[in-house]
Amino acid sequence: MHSLSLNCCSPILLLLLARVRALSHVQEHLKAFPQPSSVNGAHTRQKVEDESYMEEEAANIKVSERCQVSGGRRGEVLFVGRVPELPLGFWVGVKYDEPVGKNDGSIKGARYFECLEKYGGFVRPDMCEVGDFPEEDPFADLDEM
Repeated sequence: MHSLSLNCCSPILLLLLARVRALSHVQEHLKAFPQPSSVNGAHTRQKVEDESYMEEEAANIKVSERCQVSGGRRGEVLFVGRVPELPLGFWVGVKYDEPVGKNDGSIKGARYFECLEKYGGFVRPDMCEVGDFPEEDPFADLDEM
């Protein structure tokens, strides 16, 4: 690798080099912390081998409650329970307020609840917070004309 003389580099290049070094340092630091993996965009941890996984968390979530899923997506709980088409454990079926989901309430041909395509999703109970989460007005930020 060639060594660059700092005297010949433009200020922009020097700034970029400093940022690359800083980013490399941050990435090395983050390696010390366990990170969740992602499978097709789904938040996963280690392989679940317990069919009662997340049962206690699921017991606190009831069908028809309003919820907010991690990432700020809001909706209504329409299913709580096991889903044989997904990994072992308990799942929460959510009908989202906006088309941010992955399905229509069904997985691999098995229907768990009804909603429009892209309005449904299944998440682990620890990713779903129930409470006072009303539908957001998409036009709330627009100024009056």
